Amino acid sequence: MEFWRANRFDYAAFERRTGLGLPVVEARLRYRVAARFDDELLVETWVSRASRASVWFEGVIRRGSDVLNESSIRLACASFSEGTIRKIPDELLDACLEPGHGI
Repeated sequence: MEFWRANRFDYAAFERRTGLGLPVVEARLRYRVAARFDDELLVETWVSRASRASVWFEGVIRRGSDVLNESSIRLACASFSEGTIRKIPDELLDACLEPGHGI
């Protein structure tokens, strides 16, 4: 959600307005080192790939120079009412990708 907020995209409003959402359809996590209470962590998230119906978010959680966690999450666009996969609307792709993405 912070990724979209940083890109000035209101995901909750998008869901309400369109009836579409991005459920998680695949998740891969690799835990390397444990975090501890009150650790100051840096969370980095970016879009690594996108297609007309799916978007892949990659992430890394760091404590200083130590990598604690690496993740890859695939989200697919789906209609809540029909339960079917849909094409990701351009407004959502534009909030995820660089201008001129061409998808």
